[in-house]
Amino acid sequence: MSLDEYFELLVFTGKQGRSDKRGKIKADVEIPSTQSASAILSKLGIADGMWCDLVWNFKKYFGRSRGAGSPDNMREDAVSHSLSFQPGQKMAWKCFTKAQ
Repeated sequence: MSLDEYFELLVFTGKQGRSDKRGKIKADVEIPSTQSASAILSKLGIADGMWCDLVWNFKKYFGRSRGAGSPDNMREDAVSHSLSFQPGQKMAWKCFTKAQ
């Protein structure tokens, strides 16, 4: 992921706001980008509707895991450390559209 893509997702997330938090990034704030947040999420394999939940409830998905990522990446990490699975792997399936 490029720095521009990261900033695009950061601004997108900040514009969503949360009922339990004060403030959010104003709708007219834009970062020049060649891709939309939706295109970036698709490239990462993350379901559009899950991004904010994934960010705001990070611990729910990856709280006990050694790291965060797609279920496939988490499985690879578990295998490389002689583990049968990575805690949080099952919850990560809810967020990733391209997971198999």
